[in-house]
Amino acid sequence: MLYEWINDSKTKVTGSPSNAEADGNNIGTAPARDMVYYNAVEEGWRADGWYEIDGSEDLEADSDTDWYYFDDGEVEKTESSDAFNLPTGKTEYRMKKKISENGSKYFCFNEKGQMQTGLPYVNDGFYFFDDNGYMQTGKVSNVEEDNDSFTYYFNTSNGHNGQGVTGEKSGYLYFNGKRLEADDDYRLYFVKDKVYLVNTSGKIQSSKTKKFYIEELDKEYKATFGSGDNVLTLTELNDDGDETTNVINFETLATENAMRDGVTLPVIELYDSEYSYEFKDGEWIAGFTVAQ
Repeated sequence: MLYEWINDSKTKVTGSPSNAEADGNNIGTAPARDMVYYNAVEEGWRADGWYEIDGSEDLEADSDTDWYYFDDGEVEKTESSDAFNLPTGKTEYRMKKKISENGSKYFCFNEKGQMQTGLPYVNDGFYFFDDNGYMQTGKVSNVEEDNDSFTYYFNTSNGHNGQGVTGEKSGYLYFNGKRLEADDDYRLYFVKDKVYLVNTSGKIQSSKTKKFYIEELDKEYKATFGSGDNVLTLTELNDDGDETTNVINFETLATENAMRDGVTLPVIELYDSEYSYEFKDGEWIAGFTVAQ
């Protein structure tokens, strides 16, 4: 059974017997909303369900074979409200859609209708879709960013189902799903206006008696913690392990200048950009920034 893309904008090509041959007449200018997918040989039925096919030439996707989902010939794809701008000058489009045919599972699509896998940013956060396109929840290992792989955790609750967790979860620290870890010893991270201390597994530390070697400060400290296990102060220790008068206070980080040395801003590398915290209009806001 043969199917073809048809430009439903009714563009007419001189001498063309069908609209199907009009695909390719408006390369790079036809939006996905104008494209439908028909059974071109038999009864002209519009496609329904999943198809692994080459994309439309008008959408400049004919050289790629991808999965698409159709409802009465119309492809599931993003709208203008699903767009987000990157500091590279590029605009990306991603949306998640519940497909009842697959047991009401969520899938991700772009502006051309191509099913997406991996770690996309969708409207309000990061999500993960496996190689079959299914949205994942809970802990996921080896999630690929632009340059490396990390452990992530995605919400399992209905309100934010599938969205990457930010903050503490089961004793570990996360930023939009990414587990934040030290490289060798202990590291300070800034998350949601507070500073946390984690080990190489991303476990949040809260011991008031333990000595912590902070890798970014290259010194040993004792710490005090708030009720949410966030770091309030660090007291530097001398070579004998005794407390000195050098105390770093983390209780007020309301301005850019107040950010302390040794505190790491978490980063997710995606779309040749970085998603991190930036100080704007008097507050710390998470968003895409230029890759460093």
